[in-house]
Amino acid sequence: MEDSALKAILDCGTRYRQELLLPFWVPDELTADWHRAFDFFLGRACYQGRADNVSVKVDLATREVLAASLYKSSDWSDPDFSEFRALLEEHVGAGAGKPGKARDVDMVVSGLRFARALPDHNLVAYSKGRVEAGELAAHYVELQASRCPNGIVQVGPKIAAFYLRDLVSLFALDASVAPAEFGLLQPVDVWVRRLVARLALAEENAPEEIVREAIVSLCRERTCSPVFFNQGLWYLGTHAFDLLLERLGVPTADV
Repeated sequence: MEDSALKAILDCGTRYRQELLLPFWVPDELTADWHRAFDFFLGRACYQGRADNVSVKVDLATREVLAASLYKSSDWSDPDFSEFRALLEEHVGAGAGKPGKARDVDMVVSGLRFARALPDHNLVAYSKGRVEAGELAAHYVELQASRCPNGIVQVGPKIAAFYLRDLVSLFALDASVAPAEFGLLQPVDVWVRRLVARLALAEENAPEEIVREAIVSLCRERTCSPVFFNQGLWYLGTHAFDLLLERLGVPTADV
């Protein structure tokens, strides 16, 4: 890969952090407030391989229900969160006019069950602590319902990687990640696949583990952050038109 291409992707990774993480998420707030921590998790877990506008609606609707219920008066006495589940089903679950599906309700409730067992119920503080303790790989598995009995419904490899990638980026925890574990911070979506293929790092239809390893190997060879590189690929893919207009000197706000 040309140095100019690598720099452009890493610059996009920096823009991702500066535009999509830092303006919305204050690290100290996330570790001190379980509400904000759970919102951070939802901002990744609600994006389940569907149109982004639908995921945004599910994310916002879920936060509105939380703000009107559990965030107002946290009640951890019911492990099944029955009253909250019923309320969430009215606004998010499957049905005409609702933005989500039944599995979205299951995901949120199982996420709350996961938080219920944590100190201060703070998912971000817990995740940060596990990464700092060198336990990223175990935590990556722990988050996934298909791999751990107490894992979170609908959290698979992609969502676990998405959540942990942004957490590591936000808290600058790269130094706490073992070299062999950076592959676990590589969510692979359509944009990542397409760009990895165009860069001739791996075939577009290659298994996810091959795509991840291709990115990590390149970053190891070029001594750059695999986290920024992954974020940069996504940012480049989703903002390509705006980036082109920017390069042409056309104000995107006027388009």
